[in-house]
Amino acid sequence: MRGTRFIAVAALAAGGLLVAGLPASAADRDGFGHRGATVQELARGWHPGHGPKPPTAGEPTTVAEHLAGPLTFDVDGRGTLYVGQAFAGNLVRVVPGQPPEEIAPSSGTDIAAVSTFMGAVTWSHRRAAEGDIGEAEESFLQRRGRDGVVTSVDLLAFERAANPDGAVEYSFTDLDPACAALVPPELAPYTGAVDSHAYGSLMLPGVTYVADAGANALLKVDRSGQVSTVAVLPPVPVEVTAEIAGAIGLPACVVGHEYNLEPVPTDVELGHDGWLYVSTLPGGPEDGSLGPIGSVYKVNPWTGR
Repeated sequence: MRGTRFIAVAALAAGGLLVAGLPASAADRDGFGHRGATVQELARGWHPGHGPKPPTAGEPTTVAEHLAGPLTFDVDGRGTLYVGQAFAGNLVRVVPGQPPEEIAPSSGTDIAAVSTFMGAVTWSHRRAAEGDIGEAEESFLQRRGRDGVVTSVDLLAFERAANPDGAVEYSFTDLDPACAALVPPELAPYTGAVDSHAYGSLMLPGVTYVADAGANALLKVDRSGQVSTVAVLPPVPVEVTAEIAGAIGLPACVVGHEYNLEPVPTDVELGHDGWLYVSTLPGGPEDGSLGPIGSVYKVNPWTGR
């Protein structure tokens, strides 16, 4: 992701949170995936009308306090809460009725992409050159199994080798040369940079999916730790109005033209139909001045469509 700072979408306070129970697994020996169930079986189990009714919001209840940037979290089948503290750079576990327990010590890195499945917890850590807005110097997906053993996958190494959005151009799409010459350098055309920021993850049998905000892609990590690209999220076109042009100092000739923003995927979840649902927080101002540019994409996990 280039030139913009983004924030998480996982700030939530809700009482009476219901979590569907999942079958217990055998010893945790399966890397970044588990045997014993399929994505289709899980999706069918969560289909509306089969199993628990959707939760109803109750009175808010505080379960943990004094956290530093709790921007990503998950709740396992036993009601244990795992929280990634982005500003403290650590992962804590909150067992109902007990104080938070640190299970991934602070290392000065950004913690995100927390998810749980069958007794394991996955998260990411990222270190950047210039705070959280610089390109990554480290980007790892980590997993703590039921036995306490932590394994790690180097997402930045995959990004450097594959750069899934490396051929995608983010820019104005149809300016004539004279107008393009007047556009500020920071808005000149560029292609996807080498960057990785795993912001959301989803653990399923045999596979972990990752919404990588830096790569602008949905990734897949198999049981052996091999990383591959499921889908590259499309650029987000924004039509420049006179108000937008005036606010950020663009020449009048760009009014009415579209600028393609980076999509910046932030989370991934499994739908009841077996497809993956990916949220985005596109690059650019986050004050609403560009209009409603965030989206949720439906992605076929088998074809990437």
